[in-house]
This record gives sequence, structure tokens and C-alpha cells, in this order.
Amino acid sequence: EGMIIRKLQLGDGHRAVAYSPSNRACLYANIGKYAETEPLNKQVFEIRRQQLGDVDSDVAASLNNLANAYKHQRSYAAGEVLHKEALKLHRRHLGHEHPNVATSLNNLAIVYNLQGKYAEAEPLYKKALEIQRQHLGDELPELAASLSNLATMYAEQGKYAETEPLLLEALKIQSQQLGETHPDVATTLNNLATFYNMQGKFAAAEPLLHQALGIQRQQLGDEHPDVATTLNNLASLYFDQGKYAESEPFHMEALKIRRQRLGDGHPDVAYSLNNLASLYVEQGRYSEAKPFFLEALKILRNHFVDEHPVAEHLHQEVLWIDRQRAEWLLPTANLFSLVPSMCLR
Repeated sequence: EGMIIRKLQLGDGHRAVAYSPSNRACLYANIGKYAETEPLNKQVFEIRRQQLGDVDSDVAASLNNLANAYKHQRSYAAGEVLHKEALKLHRRHLGHEHPNVATSLNNLAIVYNLQGKYAEAEPLYKKALEIQRQHLGDELPELAASLSNLATMYAEQGKYAETEPLLLEALKIQSQQLGETHPDVATTLNNLATFYNMQGKFAAAEPLLHQALGIQRQQLGDEHPDVATTLNNLASLYFDQGKYAESEPFHMEALKIRRQRLGDGHPDVAYSLNNLASLYVEQGRYSEAKPFFLEALKILRNHFVDEHPVAEHLHQEVLWIDRQRAEWLLPTANLFSLVPSMCLR
């Protein structure tokens, strides 16, 4: 009703009309309904660009929000284009050293990181940190998020010596500034646990994951996608130790959440399907594994096509499946190994 009144009073294109869909988009993002945020963020962006042109920081912020909606749906190419445009607008309007420029640098670095473009991501992360330390100080949550993101990239590259100090600094800042039960604390606990799991430090990783899961269930609810990520990582932790009975229910719950919140065609659903298939293969449950693996391949082939780094490998795996239609053969045909998920903010 309030939205209708604003449109009647101000017109569809007035700047103030954009705030209602903007608030709804933020609400959906906070509860993990990322697909619903895309049309709302598009609407906000179009209104603001029409009213303000390309010289206002609100337009750049809208671009960032729309790009983040694409990122959460794993549409990285679309997100990359918009983050680049947002960065350009922020620099033009605010200069090169403004904290909002650091946010844009961090967002673009995340998209590069998610595509495995580490050489492009690293200097952006470092520049964002430099701006944040200079203008915001060493103890603000924005800095902690950038530290955690850079650490995540280092962990994925196997640069473990550089990873742990960054994660511990981020966790200290977040715990002090946000409180020990904040969702950002859970994200960093998750990343630290995943880092330990990568090194086979299972005893160190397990309590951190359970702590993160408890925070997320309390603060975000039981069906948030971040909960599914932590469930996936707990499942992977138990899988890596050969504890298959403990692993399966966590993978099943993660899959259920991802189907409900992200939709059946989302790549994260495919990753959960693949992880369950890999778990079944390890137990010789090939007839149960095959349909999950085939569904995962179908989702990834439909979603990424040519834009994802694993697209060609995915295509070859689909051809392999087509040649072996009648029976499940070798577990080594799995497209993805059971790699825990680190979180980028």
C-alpha cells in the first residue's frame, strides 16, 4: 500500500520510489532468497539511473547490489561487468581512496576469486585493505571482511602460511566489534575450520564448525543458505575421516535447504548432489549415486555453459556419462571432489 501511494504521489521514476524495492531486496538477501533480489535490484537501479544519471554514488551502490544478486546465483560474468562499472562510478564520484571504493574493489575481487582468477583478485583485495586501514582504522568489521576474503583466496592456492594470521585477525576484530554471536563471526569460524580441514587438522576444525552452525541457526534460521554451507563443510569433514554415517545426514540437510532456498537449478544444489554421489560411491552404493551425479552434471551444464572455468571439463564428463548410459562404472569419473566451501563476503 505504501509503495502504491508513493507511485501515485511521486511517479514511478522518482528517487524515493526506489527505496521500497531496495528495502525488500535487502530483506530477501538477509534471509538468503537471492533469486528474489534480482528483479528488485534491477528496478532500483533503473529508477536511480533515470533520476540521477551516472554521477551519483547511489547508482553505483545499486550496481553493486545487482551484481551481488548475480554472484549469489553464480552468474559471475554478469556480476563482473556490473562490479567493474560500479567501481568506475565510485572512483569518478568519490576519488580513488574512499571507503566505498574499497568496497567495490573487494566485491570485484570476490567475483574474480570465485572464477579462479587469483592474479586479478589479489591486487584488488590488497588495495581495498590499504584504503580501509588508512581511512577506517584497524578494528572495523569492513576490514575484517576483506582480511577473511584475502585469506580464503590464499587457502585455495595452498598458501597456508599467509592464510591463518589473516583469519585470526579477522575473527578477533569481528568478535570484539560485532559480538561473538554475529553471523560474520560464524562465517570466519567456518573459513578457519575449512582451512584446518584442508590441512587434515580435523580436531581443530570440528568444534569451530559446530560453533559456526549454532550461531547461524540462532541468528539466520535453520533454512538459510549459509547454514547449508556449514552443514556441507561438516559433512566434508566427516567424509575426509571416513565417517560416512555421520557425513550423510549433514549432506542431506544441506541439499534440502539449497533446493528450497536457491531452487533446483542452482549450482550449489549441483555441488550438494555431487557430494552425496561421491559419498555413495565410496560406500559402493553406485545405483544411488548415479542419478545424483547425472542431475548435478545437468544443472552445471545448463547454468554455466561457456562462462565457467570448468565448462569444458564438464562437457567432457557429460560425454563420458552419455557413453556409459547403462551402468555406473568408476568413481574416478566424479566431476568435483568433496571440497569444503569457504565463504566470501
